[in-house]
Amino acid sequence: MLPHFNQVLFSGVSGKKGMQLACLFDHICAVATLILVLVFYWAVVVLQKRFSGHLLYKEHKPLETAWTVLPMLLLIWIALPSLYLLYSHDETPKKVFTTVKVIGHQWYWEYEYSTWEIFKGEAFSFDSFMVQDPDLKYGSPRLLTVDKPLVLPYKVPVRILTTSADVIHSWTLPSLGVKADALPGRMNQLILCSLKPGISWGMCSEICGDAHAYMPIEVEFISPEDFIKWSQEAAEKIG
Repeated sequence: MLPHFNQVLFSGVSGKKGMQLACLFDHICAVATLILVLVFYWAVVVLQKRFSGHLLYKEHKPLETAWTVLPMLLLIWIALPSLYLLYSHDETPKKVFTTVKVIGHQWYWEYEYSTWEIFKGEAFSFDSFMVQDPDLKYGSPRLLTVDKPLVLPYKVPVRILTTSADVIHSWTLPSLGVKADALPGRMNQLILCSLKPGISWGMCSEICGDAHAYMPIEVEFISPEDFIKWSQEAAEKIG
């Protein structure tokens, strides 16, 4: 899920939204390539023909209709899947497995788990700081590893509520195709659902001060059963 040097396409995705965005990217690249080929063919081949002068400098209604209608059809070809994803990604399921409140601070994240029956007590929260280079373990990604990652279940919808305690932040997970601004005094919502277990990394995507580059996001996805056990243990230790 981590990008590598000289990478051109998307890194590995682990959620439905990320897959849809990657497919949209491929679709738009295919349309752009088609336009490039047509324009190159017109510039190199057609304009060198003897009849090109007749087409360019005299009235030719079919040609004028074609170069008016074709761009419109290409734009519609791009707009339809774009609008579908724009609205479908805002849809909220009737039920979610759990809700986590994400609070942005300068320059760390705070995660607050909501109270539900399996906790057998109050809600709990913890702060997540970036691990400094001297404390970094071998094999852990630099500037992306945190001391306490966010733990979530996979294959079930999870509601994330974002807000901020100071300035504007942005909670972003590229592999899941989700991004939500954390604004002071306002609550934003997003729904994420990872299709497989593992770790996803992200960063604050809004310039929020001197240490903006040191606000990583690390999310560990585990099975719902393991998540319930982890939640009970964490509620007893932290709560």
